[in-house]
Amino acid sequence: MYPYRPVNTQDVDVTSSGSELTTGAGQRAVRIVGKVDLRIAFQPDAVAAGVFLPAGVPEYFSTHPGDLLKIAADSTAGTANVAYLTR
Repeated sequence: MYPYRPVNTQDVDVTSSGSELTTGAGQRAVRIVGKVDLRIAFQPDAVAAGVFLPAGVPEYFSTHPGDLLKIAADSTAGTANVAYLTR
């Protein structure tokens, strides 16, 4: 996944109902790591059926500018760190 570099990062509060984020111009990938188990989905997928991401395990996803990213806590509410990446 290299040579990407972070252009923006944010900590997101996540609950079982989920949070929505949109990727910006020039952002080609995201790195997500949660303090709790997460479910990740991209538009228009339902987040409950999204990809499972265990707590503490970073994962990289390819994106396009304007993609809608949905993040939900799998069971316990917590936070997730999202780094938006570009070349």
